[in-house]
Amino acid sequence: MSVFDSKTRKLLEGLLIQSGYVLDFTNSTFSDFIKESVGIDIYNDKNYTEDESKGKKLRRIWNTEPEGIVFKLTQDLIDYAEDYYLEEKKLDEIKKSQIAKVREYLKSRQGSDINLPDINNDDLKMLQADIKQNILRGTPQLALDRLHTFTMKYIRACCTKHNIDLSDKNNNNFPLHSLLGMLIKYYKTDGKVTSDFSITALRMGISIFEKFNTIRNDQSFAHDNTILNKNESEFVLKTISNLLVFINKVEEEILQ
Repeated sequence: MSVFDSKTRKLLEGLLIQSGYVLDFTNSTFSDFIKESVGIDIYNDKNYTEDESKGKKLRRIWNTEPEGIVFKLTQDLIDYAEDYYLEEKKLDEIKKSQIAKVREYLKSRQGSDINLPDINNDDLKMLQADIKQNILRGTPQLALDRLHTFTMKYIRACCTKHNIDLSDKNNNNFPLHSLLGMLIKYYKTDGKVTSDFSITALRMGISIFEKFNTIRNDQSFAHDNTILNKNESEFVLKTISNLLVFINKVEEEILQ
């Protein structure tokens, strides 16, 4: 069943699909676009191997995939459609109004998502893609362990950059929350973060990271655990990601 109401579905059909075609996409470019947007291979993945037109492939996604996947792909397609109509000199007031209505609907229904630091590191990019894919598919529980690995790798990289030890004298690795504590001390001592509010919020992150360790070990798919419920998993992901985004902004300022 489609996640769109009848009016929005009609707008999308008119904006994107004509006689089985989708805008100016070829089979190849449409496949690449969808794979890059939401990670679905419309010619090889399960439920997509039938010989269908591009329009039918798109309708199949609308009708069968989780809301997060549908909304993400539709937003990307609407952005593409606006550029396409503009380039073809067909972006009249009617189409502008239709595109605006679709965007308003998507904004009102948009599912959960998180932001993560955009890091130029292949391992972190792979983890980030996996995390976001699970969120789009409505399975944030599957992302808890991946986000913990992402967080550990990222915080360790920040500490290494600032010559902060990653282990004690006996070569025992410091846990995630201890690394964050040493990183915060560096930020404060060197004046990288100055307000009491920011320092206090970051220090609260130490206990949050410590609890995140517990969730990873006891309530994620890292082990044979009883898994944390969906709502709390989403809350964990958003809380940790917000901390990481702020830390990344501090790191970017240091490089300037």
